[in-house]
Amino acid sequence: MSGAQGTAGGFSAEELELMALLLEEAGIEDAAPGTIARRPSGARVPLTFAQRRLWFLEQLEPETRIYNDAFSHRLVGDLDVAALQAAIDGLVERHESLRTVFVEEGGEPLQVVRENCRIPLEIHDLSRLPEGEQMEEVRRIADRATYTPFDLSRGPLLRPVLMRLGERDHALVIAVHHIINDGWSLGIFFTELSALYDAARKGEPSPLPPLALQYGDFAVWQHEHLSDAAIERQMTYWKERLRGAPTVLELPTGRVRPAEQTYRGAGYDFTLPRSLAAGLHTLAQEEAATLFMVAYAALVTLLGRYTGEEDIVVGSPIANRTRPELEGLI
Repeated sequence: MSGAQGTAGGFSAEELELMALLLEEAGIEDAAPGTIARRPSGARVPLTFAQRRLWFLEQLEPETRIYNDAFSHRLVGDLDVAALQAAIDGLVERHESLRTVFVEEGGEPLQVVRENCRIPLEIHDLSRLPEGEQMEEVRRIADRATYTPFDLSRGPLLRPVLMRLGERDHALVIAVHHIINDGWSLGIFFTELSALYDAARKGEPSPLPPLALQYGDFAVWQHEHLSDAAIERQMTYWKERLRGAPTVLELPTGRVRPAEQTYRGAGYDFTLPRSLAAGLHTLAQEEAATLFMVAYAALVTLLGRYTGEEDIVVGSPIANRTRPELEGLI
């Protein structure tokens, strides 16, 4: 994430102003103005629109593993396992989303925040295994933690696993369902976990300031302020913008696209030479653009040359933290 600190979603003031102008030009004003308040005690908490999409897909294909997120860290040095468990307990208590389940009442999904919810750290001692067997067992345990389906109605939707590889060597895997987590939340999770761990190890109270809001407060506010008329305006805008756009980009690949999704995708990681990266940064500055915009332009140019298409639609994930009060929430 780049951009000035202290601005919404990590964007600079200039970027936020530009987005506001683009929305105004498109006839899409801020459909939900005003301050987000804490919801009344006992209030029914709907799912946000983003959560409803994930909940619907889960009903469509139960026990799917597509939206399981997992993050791993190698921990080298002395580790206080009790302090790590206390830090996880503190995070779960601090963020309602980490102890939320999703139930259905009258055909409508609702968020239910569980009280006094403790998620124990699953611990495996692999220190006595030979190195080759140890790494094989690490992969097996990590895969099980990552790919075991979550039950949205029962929870918990967070699965922490610790593997002891040696006296001062551990591997930590955190698996979580995407309905309570996003890429932005990952930074919050590990930053606060580290702070709570240090405090627990020293026997000190949490150094983190209380949260002014919870994700359920945002969900209630979103439903109250985003009117049908506002949604219709946005839908009309995007339908017009995407009118005639290709639904599938036919790339000249060496295999036929399957009739049904297999979800067996893959990733390719590579590193740009330092000189090229510096040149891209310079180009972005000269054009008053972000590095993302430069990379995006290069991607669609490449796709255009491969396909011969002039109209190319590319989707990308966004943090969606357009309000400062949401920046600290998981």
